[in-house]
Amino acid sequence: MIELNDHQKGELAYLIGAVIGDGCYTTPTEKYGPRFCFSSSDKEFVLKIKNIIENIFSLSLSITVEKLSLKNKNWRDHYGITSRPLPRFLKLYLPDKNKIPLFIKDSNNIIKARFLSGFFDAEGGICISTIKSRNALDRRLYCHNSNLELLKEIKIYLKELDT
Repeated sequence: MIELNDHQKGELAYLIGAVIGDGCYTTPTEKYGPRFCFSSSDKEFVLKIKNIIENIFSLSLSITVEKLSLKNKNWRDHYGITSRPLPRFLKLYLPDKNKIPLFIKDSNNIIKARFLSGFFDAEGGICISTIKSRNALDRRLYCHNSNLELLKEIKIYLKELDT
């Protein structure tokens, strides 16, 4: 493992949260080598992930863009980064993409908060709307993920940080 300072540990926790949300990595198979992919329609988010990877793992990455529609300007472009060497490093800190790693579980609240920040940047959002029948504001923080066990653990971390 790479020796990380406190700032880098926070950045790694953010990266792991984002990867659990919007990233993927594969382990080598007989046909294909390992591969890391991360994508989003939020260019700044992808750039932030790219910079974290470059700063922690000293890997040079480039951002690709997929034009989803040249006819409809309301459709957002999709940005992505890929890497073949990154899974080798990432696997040390995130052995199972479906579980929060011990590095996060056994850490302090600052590291857990950075993890949650990355996860919510990938999978969550904030909704503010008006409830017309009561003429009241409806404010919600939400996230979507199909892994119920992961969401239960996220809930625990949010309660820990609420105290």
